[in-house]
Amino acid sequence: MQPKSLTQTEALAWFDSLPSPDCSHLTGLWKGTELTTGHPLEGLLTACGWYGKYFKNPEEVYPLVMEKRNGTLYAMDAGRLPLFAGVEQIPRAVVAKIRGAAPFLLQTKKSGARLREIEYREHISPAMIYDQKAIIDVFRKIDEHTLLGLMDIKEIRSEQKFYFILEKMVRK
Repeated sequence: MQPKSLTQTEALAWFDSLPSPDCSHLTGLWKGTELTTGHPLEGLLTACGWYGKYFKNPEEVYPLVMEKRNGTLYAMDAGRLPLFAGVEQIPRAVVAKIRGAAPFLLQTKKSGARLREIEYREHISPAMIYDQKAIIDVFRKIDEHTLLGLMDIKEIRSEQKFYFILEKMVRK
């Protein structure tokens, strides 16, 4: 069972203790949940309707798969995601209210990232590198169907990292 809440120090220690998965392990659709660590952006993705991530292949990655209120999934254009100093102060209730308009404004058919192996914290790990944002998501393996992700966001300029858990969705 994964924790729902950790300090930044505990989350980083957990991340460092986990093995790195193979890049090929990431192919498919993953459902995401935010890990509470005190990061200033916590709750923002959830309020927007974040579902998870889709790794079609190493060159076609959809970093922000969103869920409409009716349950339909769509890919959000990560390049249009507003990340700037102060964005963390936007009330989550306001974000949730405009969620219905987001698919019309932000939906895309194009992938928004690539998957590469990089050295991060003394481990070679799969990393999702966003095409239009200074963001890198690095992944570690909790188990065969679960990953811990660490989002390193250059625009926020925080020593804190944003953590999330991904669970692989198995087609039936």
